[in-house]
Amino acid sequence: MRTRKAPPRQASHPTQGGSGWVLYWLTILTIAVLSVFASGALAILLFAIGDSRALLVVAVFGLMFGHVTFSLLRAVDALEARHRVFAAAFIPLAAIANIVAVTSAANGISVSLNLGSQHNPALVGAAYGAAFALPWLVAPAVNFIRVRQGKN
Repeated sequence: MRTRKAPPRQASHPTQGGSGWVLYWLTILTIAVLSVFASGALAILLFAIGDSRALLVVAVFGLMFGHVTFSLLRAVDALEARHRVFAAAFIPLAAIANIVAVTSAANGISVSLNLGSQHNPALVGAAYGAAFALPWLVAPAVNFIRVRQGKN
């Protein structure tokens, strides 16, 4: 009776070794650092801008950051679906929490300096989150339409 040797297992996801996991975690780290810098820039803008314009600026930042995040994670080929889901859930939640914290801090500084411009952290976080999610929702829909039309 002959026994067959199983082929050696290759790393199937980023946490099992190889360059894929390094790229995955560096991408996650880069996105987290960019989120902190974007929040810092938004804090400065929140001091100077009124409510409706502040929400628009926050939404534009969220849309741009969502697109960058989506593009970076799509570029990492070594990701399985569960890693994409983890990143798609973790990164926006962390970014929204960061925006809410920065808005709350900006409100505190605004009160202490008597600047008078305060913003609702929940509303700012919701605007950022909705805009951030837009590329994650639109790209699969566009891809689905292209596949249905026979265009790849």
